[in-house]
Amino acid sequence: MLRYKEQDSDAPEDPDNEGTYTVQPGDSLWSIAEKCLGDGSRWAEIQKVNGLDGTAIFPGQVLIIPGASNGPLKDATPDVVNDVVHGVYGNGTERIAALERAGYNAQSVQDQVEECYAVAQSCLRYIRGNEQYLNTIVYLIRNLM
Repeated sequence: MLRYKEQDSDAPEDPDNEGTYTVQPGDSLWSIAEKCLGDGSRWAEIQKVNGLDGTAIFPGQVLIIPGASNGPLKDATPDVVNDVVHGVYGNGTERIAALERAGYNAQSVQDQVEECYAVAQSCLRYIRGNEQYLNTIVYLIRNLM
């Protein structure tokens, strides 16, 4: 599962999103590899790190660009934590390598994922004793966010 975000095709890439690329109309993996990696023949690296089965990509799709981040590693963001939980970056050592290629501090991301799991487990322990309030709890969580 890749995350998608709406973006004006004329808008410049977000400098805080170093290590990712948002697909624009008319892009191909080859053209993205030319823009981001300096060599279109490296398109398969982008395909592999993003877990794509083929070459189909869509405007608005956010792709990880391998080795694109040259700056300091970034800490976890809610979007990255969500992507990790949904398997976007793979599992185990594959996940660590993919996060680092995308410019993220893998340990920071993992710490945030573990914190989210701990909160979810705590919520489940409460809900198990109060199933009759489940709809109310879900409603409150949605409206408090």
